[in-house]
Amino acid sequence: MIEHHHTLSTNELAFKSIQTEGVHEHEFALPNNWHAHYDQISSGEFKGRIDQLSIMGIDLIRETTNQSIIKRGMLNEDSLTFSMPTNQAEETFYCDGRKFSSDNFLFSPADDLPEIQTSTNFSVLCVSVNKAKIFEYLNNQNLDPQFLEKSQIYPIDNYAAQAEKNNMTGLLNSLLDPQKTSPFLHYSGIQSSIHDTILQSVIDLSDHQHEVHLTPMAQKKLVDRAREYVLSCTEAAPSILELCSILGTSRRKLQYCFQQTLGINPIAYLRLIRLNAAHRELCQADGQTSVQDIASKWGFMHLSRFAAEYRTLFDELPSQTLKNAHMNCAKIG
Repeated sequence: MIEHHHTLSTNELAFKSIQTEGVHEHEFALPNNWHAHYDQISSGEFKGRIDQLSIMGIDLIRETTNQSIIKRGMLNEDSLTFSMPTNQAEETFYCDGRKFSSDNFLFSPADDLPEIQTSTNFSVLCVSVNKAKIFEYLNNQNLDPQFLEKSQIYPIDNYAAQAEKNNMTGLLNSLLDPQKTSPFLHYSGIQSSIHDTILQSVIDLSDHQHEVHLTPMAQKKLVDRAREYVLSCTEAAPSILELCSILGTSRRKLQYCFQQTLGINPIAYLRLIRLNAAHRELCQADGQTSVQDIASKWGFMHLSRFAAEYRTLFDELPSQTLKNAHMNCAKIG
């Protein structure tokens, strides 16, 4: 077993990556709160890998195995796990005796983990969260938490759900590659942004309520409340999770209202607010501040993507804004 620990500068973060040889070595290498039993059922040498990142109380796990296995077990009783296979859609495996493909999303409470029979060369992304935490956010958004009582397989059966899953898997794969993201994970703004994005994505993928129907007046009222709250947050733009919790609404309802009232979705609106906040700070920055510091404060994890979006909106790179601010400070000084 080859294990790599990446020590980060905050108690809120811990990363480890383990390569395993042998199914029982792999079983032993699972996170501490997982109590699982693995049986190999395809022939050949077993090789596996487990990548785990703990961030602000959420555990992110990527597990890969080259052989087909049957796994069963349990988690600590206060945990809930959301699992997304990342194999090709045509590859089929089994969950409690039912066919389960990559076009599905599995939710499992700690005391109701299903038995899984995987395909060969299997890969899965898991998010393990505290039960009380997810219940709190569901209640805040006026969503019924009863669906969390038993294991459920949810289909990814529409464009919005597929887009959400793609965004989620892209984010998790990026986070579980420490060579790409570890420099940015030191910033509290990035940590909060990741935490809220993951929790809201889990809620969105699990939200199977009926279609939203609101009068135009009700739509406008909700959008006005959202805008007032966003504009009142001068130190850090709120996340969608925070905004939905404050307003007592689901993201699907909020998105519907924004689209109908302003022709823009709330994610894009919040991104514009954060870009403007970063622009404001860069215009007023002193010689001790860097573009990375300001971008990270406002939750932008990918500096090149931030620079591209900033340039599109303001017709100059953030580095040029910062340079102009430094020149103005020098003139005044």
